[in-house]
Amino acid sequence: MSGIEEALIFDDPGQLPNFGPPFMAHAPASSAPILAPLTRSDDVGAVITTRNQADAKRAVRDIRQANPRAAILLDASRYSGKNRGIGARCMTSGWINLQIKIGSRWALTDSGYIPASDLTALRAVLRWESELTQVVTALPLAIQWLTLDHEALIAELTAAGRPVALMLESEGDPLATKAAVSGLIAVLRCPVPVLLLRSDTSVLGALAHGAAAVSVGTKSALRHIYPIVDTDGGFQPPPAAYVPALLSYKRLSIIEDGITRNPDLDVWKCDCSVCMGRSLIWIVNHPDPETAAFEHSLAAQSKLAKTLLAHPSELRGSQWKTMCAVAQSNHELIVRKSGRTWDPAKALKAWVSSTPHPQASTP
Repeated sequence: MSGIEEALIFDDPGQLPNFGPPFMAHAPASSAPILAPLTRSDDVGAVITTRNQADAKRAVRDIRQANPRAAILLDASRYSGKNRGIGARCMTSGWINLQIKIGSRWALTDSGYIPASDLTALRAVLRWESELTQVVTALPLAIQWLTLDHEALIAELTAAGRPVALMLESEGDPLATKAAVSGLIAVLRCPVPVLLLRSDTSVLGALAHGAAAVSVGTKSALRHIYPIVDTDGGFQPPPAAYVPALLSYKRLSIIEDGITRNPDLDVWKCDCSVCMGRSLIWIVNHPDPETAAFEHSLAAQSKLAKTLLAHPSELRGSQWKTMCAVAQSNHELIVRKSGRTWDPAKALKAWVSSTPHPQASTP
């Protein structure tokens, strides 16, 4: 295959040489014009989701015009939908070539979905074109690979020795249980670079525990892989914004109600590059609240990612756990109409209750 550069040696098994910023946005191609400025101002990488090569090229062009050095991966999303591909059957060299031609240092494979306990599909994806370098193998996994079979997954990843990108199937937040979080932490410790893509705000926890890079979905549909269901679907969740003090996305209508009933709480303030210390009510009142929420949410999470990564690697896990505990407590400050307080996201409890052995540190 032309365009593939020489192999790189992984001096640090948790990192990808010459890869872009560790925090990325998982966004549809149509969002590229909004995302593009953030790749420069807030050092956000881009994972663009589309199966259409023309749309992919257009999105890359929009981003490169704003930031020629932006880190971009292309996600073909062949693992999603009722007609999703399975394993390596849908993988193509053309998708890799497209990313090389647009100047990506690393390319993401167009892997199919890997069902629970399907070692044949997992191995086929990991072994596909194994001689290629500068390729990250996408692993769209059933959540059971973390909750039940993470030891088998680790064995296969170690044997393959290739950088991989996990994407998880779940009806809701895939990292909302202790079993899933504990499994993820174990996988992140295997001796190959592991990315966590297309996930919820738990991506920051993955960074804290050694992920080479992560991407948060810019809308609900891109924060996990939806299981196949018999219904026609069509429901479009209303716009939501990230509340840094809660480490969670909340619908704008819920944020507005929370601020109206609890206007003096500091939890509403955000010091990201977009908000500059303002209350999040500005997003609700903005002429285009969806775009405002998009920009703020990525800027705020990028800032938190940098804060986490500023700590020594052996302290990041405990720092994230503390952040989650504080976010749980912050929910208890917000009173609803019924007099009850807000319920924390289940993922916060999962991270707090997951207590892996601390990583070895250098004295």
